[in-house]
Amino acid sequence: NEALREQAAMVVEADSVRAATTTAYRLAGKDLDPLLAAVRSQTVETLAFLRMLTAYNQAIAEYAVTVLPPAIPGDQLVQTLVTLR
Repeated sequence: NEALREQAAMVVEADSVRAATTTAYRLAGKDLDPLLAAVRSQTVETLAFLRMLTAYNQAIAEYAVTVLPPAIPGDQLVQTLVTLR
């Protein structure tokens, strides 16, 4: 959970850098390389977050399937796995 929060913060930071770099490019109108690097960095961080989130959710689902009865109805399984806030 903490690693997910840290990765999410990295995505937000990369987006902030990308936004600032986009503004700088729009104002100067030259040297596209920093902007492309910022977009690439944001993409890398976002994909890393999504991989981590997928693994986290899969681990929860695998645990639930292991401890729940094998004949649990599908709707009850979904209610067990999905929490509403």
